[in-house]
Amino acid sequence: MRAVTVANPYYSPSHDGYASNPRTVQAFVNLKESAITMLASRGRIDAAQLAAAMRFRA
Repeated sequence: MRAVTVANPYYSPSHDGYASNPRTVQAFVNLKESAITMLASRGRIDAAQLAAAMRFRA
């Protein structure tokens, strides 16, 4: 498990600036869920390769 910063799915631009409405939040990612996430966490692949792998995976 590793903590990462991700975009807040509940962010509302109409309430921008409120402490209860942050743009990003902390989330935990299971690194063993995918070989791609494990390679990315270890720095074996770069951001472009990660984005391409996630797009292919979807």
